[in-house]
Amino acid sequence: MNPTGVTNINKLYTKELDSFLALFLCVKNYLSKANQIYEITVCEECESQPLTPIEEGEDCPSCGTEFIPYDKGTYDFFDTGQNDDAVAGFAFGLHNINLQRAVISIQGIIDFDNETIQVVKYTNGEPTLQGVKDFTSYEIQGWEDIDEVKQRLDLFTDEWSIDWEINQILDNELNEVN
Repeated sequence: MNPTGVTNINKLYTKELDSFLALFLCVKNYLSKANQIYEITVCEECESQPLTPIEEGEDCPSCGTEFIPYDKGTYDFFDTGQNDDAVAGFAFGLHNINLQRAVISIQGIIDFDNETIQVVKYTNGEPTLQGVKDFTSYEIQGWEDIDEVKQRLDLFTDEWSIDWEINQILDNELNEVN
């Protein structure tokens, strides 16, 4: 097991992909380093994060309205109803949670030919590729351009300042998509 408590799952993919003959396949293998911030408390009105602690009811330093705390999390980022976000975030997971920090993973296989997905789940830091599911259960509406998916993952990385140990999208021949 590595320092994050979560292992790289390339071997799982290689074993599983030997049985795939899909032409339109996407493998997401994003695994953060330990202790990434996954949730912050922001002002409900302007969604800014106070730089110094303030109490509920005080004036928000950013917008001047009464500060009502709202927990904004990484898990909300891909919940937009848009297909590129559904594809980008379908295998999102949090591991080794400690307060508002965790290891973040977005690992899974999507087969656009057969409209199925497989998600990596972790138990005690060990990855397991779960069984095949219909991808509509993850609100995926069909094929999505991989460049659009990569763009959303890059924006997520920038917005949340995620420090990735692994961040790759692989095609059906396990070649990395840039």
